[in-house]
Amino acid sequence: MDAFEDEYKLGCVLRSENKAPFPIGWLTFSIVLIVLLVIVLYFFFRQRTQLVEPSTVPTIRARYAVVPNIVKDPSKSCGSSGQDECTFPANTLTKAVELCELHHKICTEFAYDPVSGTMNITDPGGTRRSSQQGNLYLQQVGSIVQP
Repeated sequence: MDAFEDEYKLGCVLRSENKAPFPIGWLTFSIVLIVLLVIVLYFFFRQRTQLVEPSTVPTIRARYAVVPNIVKDPSKSCGSSGQDECTFPANTLTKAVELCELHHKICTEFAYDPVSGTMNITDPGGTRRSSQQGNLYLQQVGSIVQP
């Protein structure tokens, strides 16, 4: 019984090769430290990847988004030659939307002036300029309901 009591020490594990005690406390501390480090790194990288809170993202309510008081020059891809300006008469915004959908291959955005009653299919790469009476309408992809 004395040999067993000599080799047994509370809180230590004996190594088989040289019978030197190995402290269990340091092993436990190391494992807990590694687990805490993994948890901190997980939350650090998770916070960096979530750039925008989903509840604050604006949602699409209609097929076209409006940029108020901004217009662009008409695109020059209409007509039989494909070199004419894309300007059409439109008495209402509904008529302008119908014209854009009719020319769906070239119309991703259009400028509508309700005072003059004209609709211009614009080039997405064109330069925006301010206007007192016209608005720019950008075609949206899909439609999402507000949460």
